[in-house]
Amino acid sequence: MNIYSADQMTKTMRSLTGKPEFFSLYFNEDNIPIPKPAQYKRFLLGHSHLFSFVDFALARQAAEKEQKDQLHPALNHGGEMKEILMDYGGDRDVHRHRRGASTTQTLTPYHGAEIPPEISLAGLQRVFLAALAEMHNAYIEVSGENQHVAQLMTTMAHRRRRLVSWQLGQDGYFVELRGRREGHDSYRAIAHELVGLDACVFPLVAAHLHVDRRTYPPGLTKAARDWYDTTKRNV
Repeated sequence: MNIYSADQMTKTMRSLTGKPEFFSLYFNEDNIPIPKPAQYKRFLLGHSHLFSFVDFALARQAAEKEQKDQLHPALNHGGEMKEILMDYGGDRDVHRHRRGASTTQTLTPYHGAEIPPEISLAGLQRVFLAALAEMHNAYIEVSGENQHVAQLMTTMAHRRRRLVSWQLGQDGYFVELRGRREGHDSYRAIAHELVGLDACVFPLVAAHLHVDRRTYPPGLTKAARDWYDTTKRNV
């Protein structure tokens, strides 16, 4: 996970290009990560074409929207922005947190996929990877016609990149809810990483968040985790 200050981005973009709205908009329209602050200038020199790309996206949305429709949703980002790259199955649960701005990129196989530990334990990793390779070929064929339809070729295991702007209260709510032991390991890992980032910026608040950092063997249900805690923990 990467964390960025939207205010810092805005000031940097205004001084370099006069276009402070650029970052969150290009994130939505392309499939590359936001650069780290020290890389802003070099990035802009190498991707100057994205300005016209973003301008086209704004013009397209303005032409299609009705008078009472909101502006491009990527413009809603502010404060601290966090870039998350995780499996699509877990990302769907992150998507449910709507108290703040959230922008996703098109689903592709190009960020790789998470191999569930249960697959490896069952000795099915080779079969799993072969299925992903077959899917990748299907994706390439379909994306040549329509990249949005091609998203249907991807799996829950493939990684998706998301940009979120959450106030501190929503941050803390996500950490405490998604970090609980009942949660799926994929978004539990995101919650644990997030509280670590928050501790660097808001140490007083982060110190009082209830974070369950216990780990479990793969594949355990909630009931099985109860059993593990009472019979196997620290044995």
